[in-house]
Amino acid sequence: MSFESQSFNLSGPSHLTTINWGSPYYRSSVMASLVNGVYVLEHDRQENRLGNQKGLASPWWEFFNFQLHNVIVDPADSSFFGAVFELKVPPLYSKICGCF
Repeated sequence: MSFESQSFNLSGPSHLTTINWGSPYYRSSVMASLVNGVYVLEHDRQENRLGNQKGLASPWWEFFNFQLHNVIVDPADSSFFGAVFELKVPPLYSKICGCF
């Protein structure tokens, strides 16, 4: 995986500047970004680029207002093969819409 494909600024869907959860295109772009973020997170681990300052993975989920809740690790080789993300909803928004 090349640096360009790992960097969100170079290959991520940064053109999606508004949240439209009703759009299947938007939802699939967000899900693809989360999946790619896990791939990049594993590459960060392999290259010892862990942490927000050195790692390339966090923009893949932070751009869409998610936070990394848990990493799923393969016990056989300690590789990252999955993750649990949590959507960070502003408190005021959750009270207004009543949907969270």
